[in-house]
Order: sequence, then C-alpha cells, then structure tokens
Amino acid sequence: VNKSIGGVLDTAWQGGLFAIIILMIYLWNFRTVSIIAISIPMSIIITFTIMYFMGVTLNIISLAGLVLGIGMMVDNSIVVLENIFFYRNNGYGKYSSAIEGTYTVSLAILASTLTTIAVFLPFLFVQGQTGQTFRDLCITVTVSMLASLGVALTIVPMLGARLITGKKSKRLARFESFFDKYFHSKVNLIYNKILTYSVNHKNRVLIPTLVIVFVVIIVGLIFIGKEGFPKADEGQFRASITMPVGTRKEQTQTFVERMGKDIEEVLGEDLSRIQTRVKYGSSANKGEVRVKLIDKSECRKSPTSKYMSAVRKKLSVYPAKINLKLINSTKIIGNSSSDGIDIDIVGEDLERGIDLAEKIIVALEDVEGLKDVRLRRDDSNPELNILINRDLASKMGLKIKTIASSIKTGFGGTTATRMTPDGSVHTDLDVQVQLNQRDRVNIDDIKRMLIPTSHGMVPVSSIADIKKSFGPTAIDRKDNSRVITITASGEGRAMDRIMADVQSAVNSKVFIPSGFNINYSGDYEDMQDAFAQLLQAVILALVLVYAVMATQFESYIAPFVIALAIPFGFAGSIGLLLITGQTLSVYSGIGIIVLIGVVVNNGIVLIDYMNQLMHEKKINGDKAALIAGPRRLRPVLMTSLTTILGLLPMALASGEGNEMYKPLSIALLGGLSVSTMFTLVIVPTVYAAIRNRIPLKDYKAKDSASVETV
Repeated sequence: VNKSIGGVLDTAWQGGLFAIIILMIYLWNFRTVSIIAISIPMSIIITFTIMYFMGVTLNIISLAGLVLGIGMMVDNSIVVLENIFFYRNNGYGKYSSAIEGTYTVSLAILASTLTTIAVFLPFLFVQGQTGQTFRDLCITVTVSMLASLGVALTIVPMLGARLITGKKSKRLARFESFFDKYFHSKVNLIYNKILTYSVNHKNRVLIPTLVIVFVVIIVGLIFIGKEGFPKADEGQFRASITMPVGTRKEQTQTFVERMGKDIEEVLGEDLSRIQTRVKYGSSANKGEVRVKLIDKSECRKSPTSKYMSAVRKKLSVYPAKINLKLINSTKIIGNSSSDGIDIDIVGEDLERGIDLAEKIIVALEDVEGLKDVRLRRDDSNPELNILINRDLASKMGLKIKTIASSIKTGFGGTTATRMTPDGSVHTDLDVQVQLNQRDRVNIDDIKRMLIPTSHGMVPVSSIADIKKSFGPTAIDRKDNSRVITITASGEGRAMDRIMADVQSAVNSKVFIPSGFNINYSGDYEDMQDAFAQLLQAVILALVLVYAVMATQFESYIAPFVIALAIPFGFAGSIGLLLITGQTLSVYSGIGIIVLIGVVVNNGIVLIDYMNQLMHEKKINGDKAALIAGPRRLRPVLMTSLTTILGLLPMALASGEGNEMYKPLSIALLGGLSVSTMFTLVIVPTVYAAIRNRIPLKDYKAKDSASVETV
C-alpha cells in the first residue's frame, strides 16, 4: 500500500513539473510562471486542510483525486494570468490589467469550476460499492477545485499586479523567438485556416465530423472489453492444495514441499519469498503455498498472472485439486471465497444439482481465459449412507421411520425420561438410552444391531446396505433457496467476453432441468451493478452541467452547443483505451464521466468571449468566432496541455497500484486531447451558425427603451 501511495505521489510532482514547463513555453517570463508555481502549493495546502476537517485520509483513491486536481487546479490560474498578461502587453497599468484581466474571465472560470464539481457531486449520492469507493476522490477533487478558484480570483491577481511586467527577459529572448517562429506562429496559422474554412463551410465540416465521431463511439463500445474493478498486480498469489480425503498430514506435507520447490524453479530470480503451510485435524489433506514476487520497480520480468499460468501448468501433474488465486491487499469489493466468476445453480434437489454442476464444468472446459473451474462445495465430511431395502422392510412390517429411530437411539442416544434422585442437588436429570460404548465402535456394530419386528429381532444388515461416503460440510443458501456454486477465475480476457462464452456454452451444451435456475454472480454481478450506478451518475452529471451552463449564459441554446465537445471526448477516451489495451472498467468509466465536466470548460471560455464580442462590437456570429477563436487559442492550449501533461505520468506509470488510476488517467488523456482539438473548431462554428439565425438579446437596449420619457 505504501508503495502504491508513493507511486501516486511521484506522478503528482511530475505532473506539476510538466505544468510549469508548458507555462514557460508560452509565457517566457520567470515572474509570471512563478505565480503559478506559488498557486499550486497554496491550493494543495488549502485542500489538505479541508480534507483534514472532513475526515478524509491520504490513500490511493484520495491521492489519485489530488493528482487529477493538480492538472485542473492550475487551469483557473492560467486563464486569469494569461488574460492579465494580455492586458499588460496592450498598454494597461499593473493594477488595471490585474483588475480587468480577472474581471473579464471571472464568470467563465466560475462556470468551468462548477461544471467540473457538478460531475463529481453525483458520486456522493451514488449507492453501493461504486459510491463508497470513489467518495474520497470526489471530495478531494471538489475541494481542490474550489481552492484553486479562490486562489485564481484573489492570490493570482494580487501577485500579477506586482510581478507581471511588459519587459522581456534578454536571457530568454532567443528561446521565445525560436518557439514563436517555429511553433506558436505555425499553430496559429494552421488554426486560423481550419477555423475560417469551417465557419465558411459549416455543413461540409459539421455533418461528416459528427457522423464519424458517433461511429467511432459505437464501434469502440462494441469491441472494447468490459470489466468491473481491475485487480491490482501486487506480486502475490496463493496456491490452495486439496489432497484426496483421508490423506495423512505427513503425506500432505511432503507433496506441498515438493510443489513449493517446483514453484521456486518456475519463478527463478523473480521470487522474493515463499511460504508453505499444512492444516491439521479433519483438514489434514489441505495445504497452502503463498508466493511473493519481487516488486515491479526491481525489474520483474513478467506480470503475476503470467507466472500463475506457468505455475498452474507445472503443478497439474500432482494428484490434488490446486486452485491459484491472486492476493490483493487493496481489493475493495467482492466475495473472499469467490475466484471472480461464480455460477449459482439454484434448486432444492441436492443430488440432481451436483450432477448438473458437473455437466456445466465439463461444458466450460473449452472456454478461453477460464481457469480453475471447480465446485465451491466442500465434500470432506465423512458419513455413512444406510440404504434400506424398502420391499423387504415392508414385508417384515417395518417402517423407515422405525428403523431410523432405532439406529439413532442405539448410536446417538435418546432421552427416555427425566428424574430427580432423592437427596440430590440436581433436578430434572436426563435419562439417556443408547447402546453400550463397546457396541458402537465401527460399521460392523451397526450391521449387527438388532431391530424389533413382529416376527422377532433382525439385524440391520439383513434389511439394509451400509456404504461409506463423504458429504458437504455445509449447505449453502441464497435468497432462501438452496444453491450450489461453481467458481472460476478469468485470465487474459475481459470479463464480459469470458462471461459471453460461458453463457453460450451453458445454453448450448447443458440441459437445465425443471426446478433449477442458473444465475451468474461474483465479479460479473459486481460489474453490472457498478455500471448501473455509473449510468445514473452520467445522467445526473449531464443534468447538473447543463443547469450550470444554462444559468451562466441565460440561454438554453449555448449549453447544447458547448456539450458538442462531450461526444468528441467520449470518442477519444474509448479510442485510447482500445489502443493501449485497457478495458472499460469502473475506473476508466469514472474518467469518462469526469470528462463531461472538463471538456466543456474550453467551450465555456470560447462562447463567453464570443458573447462579449457580439454585445460590445455588434457583430454577427461568424465574425465573433473568427476573432474569439485565435484570441482564446493560447489559454485553451495552455490549460489543456497542463492537464494532459499532468495526467501523462499517471497514464505511463508502471508501479504498484497503477491498475486503479491508470485506466482513469488514460480515459481522461484520450478524451481531453481529442475534444480540445475539435472544440476549438466545432463549438465556435456551430455557435456562430446559431447566432446568425438567433441573435443575442440586447437587454441594455430593451432596458433603455422601457424608460418612460417625461
């Protein structure tokens, strides 16, 4: 756990460093960049303080939220700082540039912050495992965003008025001119050409682009694998060994030690330590081997799952049931006795249920990625089955109940009466009737036991056969119904694909008799529940984000235009998840939902400035788009690149615990990258087209016209 937290902290400072580098490339002013460098720790300190009073601890989830926050918390400060820098370079004084620069973007950054927070708020109300898991992340991001907004509106203008100057640094002049000539000017030129073409040829650009995006989303959702909570690779696994019932402890110990040596041979230098254990008493036929591999940071050659496959193959020659299971100390949910995939056979007839379970196990042998298929039921309880010849017993006038009662009385005992001896302090003593100890030692004693009939006494052996067998140690029930569970682990394939093949195999190869139902549970059930919760969160997030934007712009149209960035974000997320071999899991799903609040921020900044231009200069939508796009290009690129590069260390991380935050960061990275490129073109183009037909309402003119002339 400590190593996982350390990995998150490493990505945090790396992300902050990348943010500073991006600012330097655009501003080339140490004083200006130092303002951001100061605002980051101030926002973090405020965040930690509020987290302390809210009782949120530092863990992998909350730290992942902080890393996300580092990329986003500088966005507000960058927008304010860039605007102050713009006014300062256009002849404004140091105080007026700070005031005007902050005032003109204050509404935009307020709306951007609220849309981001609105995405996380639904998770505080989501029930079940998903809500519990991501509560700390939501609180951390929400607090860090509010802290960054406060810093951007107070500390940044104050420092900007004192530190920002119009003077150029002579030492950095060469670098600035180089980047302006070979990077910034070319980016601006390409963007102006694309935006101009898009504004002048709206239908030719918009329709094909939107069609392609929705096709990418649909195709991606079809081909991408889906699972619930990815298992963290902590380099530990356990081999549970079950020898045939009756195996002595010494024999079990010998086999377990030999298996341990075979495991050492398979793992080689990547083995850190190994521990063997054999149980005793009635479980003397069971043993366990625990294995710890070296850490990923020590250049482990292969993932734990690959080593488990090799060990499983090596141990397959032993006369024992061997089940390998990943040990995960950071596992948040799930049944401890489940290996991941559970098939519940619900029915009251135990014998027919066992027969059905064995047929299902045979049918699942060819399912790719399904390992260690077995019955969870433990048949290690020794018992005797007395099979009575009913016809013969009937001829002798014996009832089954009479025979069972006689055997129970002889060997188990029956309370015949109660008595209180004279002068005794004890009252109501039970009088137990049963055979003498020497007459109830072994199976032969049961066979010799005499049962009274109307024709005299007959031994049990004359009317019944006695067989040794083993029965279940427990009978499982679920929702008041008897259940037999088949459990297995998935490996090398996504959960939804394995389960699709499992269901297909069961439906096509196994006849399900009446009185039985098949339910699929375990991680598959957890995945379905989690996705249902995420769907609720998506709907609520969309409603809240729309409400925030509609309130800001006092319009029902503008939020829909800004929301066009969301499909591009979804397409980018799903595309990058596919390319990197990730699945659509709860963690990547959280990243996609977060995109709803993040990708609209660039659109808010653009449309807010377009509205200002149309109000002040009385121009149409096309002209406003062609002015607002190039003017807001730099702050949009700066905020997007700082967030993207802030996420990059998290997306590329390979340390312990990265299975949790890596899918989330990849989903955000892909979505933000694609949506930024298209938002800069599509959103101004669509908004211009709408405002050409539906001009903004001029409330000042209406107000002036409503004044009564005296």
